Amino acid sequence: MKQCPHCGREQSDNNIYCLYCGKSMIELRQPKQPEPSKEPVPPPEPPKEPAPKEPDPPKQPTSPTQPGYTVQTNRKKSNSVPMLLVLVLVATAAVVGGYLFLHGNSAKNGGESTGESQSFLAEESEAVETTATETDYETESQDVESSYETEAQTTEEQETQVAQEASEPAIERYFQGELVTTGDYILPDSDTRLYSVDELAGMTATQLRLARNEIYARHGRLFKDDELQAYFNACDWYSGTVSWDSFDDAVFSATEKANIVTIQEAEARLG
Repeated sequence: MKQCPHCGREQSDNNIYCLYCGKSMIELRQPKQPEPSKEPVPPPEPPKEPAPKEPDPPKQPTSPTQPGYTVQTNRKKSNSVPMLLVLVLVATAAVVGGYLFLHGNSAKNGGESTGESQSFLAEESEAVETTATETDYETESQDVESSYETEAQTTEEQETQVAQEASEPAIERYFQGELVTTGDYILPDSDTRLYSVDELAGMTATQLRLARNEIYARHGRLFKDDELQAYFNACDWYSGTVSWDSFDDAVFSATEKANIVTIQEAEARLG
């Protein structure tokens, strides 16, 4: 007979389940727990503190730019250094003494020759100064003569030019009922400088018209007006090559364009 492990009632050994509680009659075998040791457990050892580390020796600076850098010199003195200094001093003293000795003898023996050489040098310097003075005087004379010759030539050229201009006959003709002189410019500088209306105040309407068309004629423009064309054909400087209907005003400079406007304003004043 065995007891039910659950309800405690007796059961047959062949029963697998309890007839009273219906639970399994097989006892679950539990693993045996080890019995605690009766020997005393020693206490855990305390953690060991690390031994203090010795500090590293300070590093010596290796560059002159680092603070604390010192020049290490060799403290061992050689015994040969004083001997070298002594030899150098002795040699220097010997050289200086010999120089003084020789210089004194030459001064005693050469006193007279020195005086003679000094007097010779003085005479030579006086001769050189005299020669230089004579040379300067000759050069100045030549410059004055050449300047006189240049002025004389310039005066002769100017007189010749004036005589030629006076000998050239002026061509006069009537233009729009007014007697004008052809062959020269009315405004010679109309292509290089700006004229003002006040400068043109003394000119007639005919002169202003010719001066305005003169700017076109400088660039070889042919004129539709026969009288204008005949006037400029009589001018030596004129060479007409561009027809009046294909002429482009873009050839004018800024000065020439401004002078054309100024002449038109002067013409408008005359009405």
